[in-house]
Amino acid sequence: MTNTGDKFSVKLDVSHFKPEEIKVKTIGNCVEIHGKHEERSDSHGWIAREFTRRYVLPDGCKAEEVMSSLKPNGVLTIEAKKEQLPPISGVERVVPIAITEGDKQKTFC
Repeated sequence: MTNTGDKFSVKLDVSHFKPEEIKVKTIGNCVEIHGKHEERSDSHGWIAREFTRRYVLPDGCKAEEVMSSLKPNGVLTIEAKKEQLPPISGVERVVPIAITEGDKQKTFC
């Protein structure tokens, strides 16, 4: 998972699943990835796989703009660009520092 100033990104190895066995959806401010394939035979017998991953989208990401892509090597990438948050107002405030010694407290600005 990568969370930078302008982008949120998740990469997952889903090479054990076919593209049609993977679903990516947003639920509120979360993105959910679900993969499932029914029981089938392999060289060792029978196997079934299923997983679900859910990530909270960071502030500045819009759920309706989440994108996903699947590479041939089975790496699924989920990305969401972040909007620039408005700058914090230029109001300056001095925060006092409280110094305590035993039962006594002094405050400095």
